[in-house]
This record gives sequence, C-alpha cells and structure tokens, in this order.
Amino acid sequence: MALSIEQWIRRKSIAAVDAGLGEWADASEITALGKPIYRMDDGPVRLALSELGFAYDGAPVAFECRYGQVEALHLAPLRELLPKDHDLLPRNGQSRLLILGLTRKSSLQRLEMRFSLRAYNQAVSVLPHIVDGLK
Repeated sequence: MALSIEQWIRRKSIAAVDAGLGEWADASEITALGKPIYRMDDGPVRLALSELGFAYDGAPVAFECRYGQVEALHLAPLRELLPKDHDLLPRNGQSRLLILGLTRKSSLQRLEMRFSLRAYNQAVSVLPHIVDGLK
C-alpha cells in the first residue's frame, strides 16, 4: 500500500528532525496548503511542507506551490554536489548554496530554491517522490 503524502513526509523527515534540521509543524494551523506537517529553517531559508503543497521563503524569492502544480523539479547536477575544489565545505561559517529548480505547469518560468547542502539533501529526499507520485 502506498504511503500518503503526510506519511511520506514524516518518514523522510524524522532523521532530519532528530538531527535538529527542522521540526514538526503545528497541525492546528490549517492553511491554503492544508495541514502543515514539517517546517525547516536553515539560516535565511525556510521550507514548510503541508499535505497539499509547500511554501518556500529564501529572500529575495518566496512562493507557495501545490504539489500537483509542479511540472518538473530540476535537481542540482552531480558536479555541483561533489566539486573538485570542495567548495561546499563551510568557509568563514558559510557554505555555498545549492539550487533546486522548479517549473510549474501554469508557467514556463523556472523558480529557484537555494539551500545549504544539508537542507538541499532534506528537500530532495521528500519533494521529488511526492511530485512524481502525482503525475
């Protein structure tokens, strides 16, 4: 039996919550995206996953999107994840940001979500499965 979106988010996020990357959302705060499930704040970036969609806030870009509105997710190329010069390692307390691109069905405009390596890893462990499962 397939997992519901909420079950998938909880299963893929429990290790992140245990490691201090995010927290379970207050399910009593129902929004246009349904019941909130998981919330991750990573420096200036915030990602909130709900039962019907997600909200991203990473100044200067902020948007909400229902999972069913996503045409495609564009993962960072492997060469960006494993650079030869190791520039993903923190320097002066800041690490390079990785881009998770998004194209909506209603627009050809590509939106970009920028994450640290650990936050990127969390986002791509959850979002592609949900989006692909709705196609």
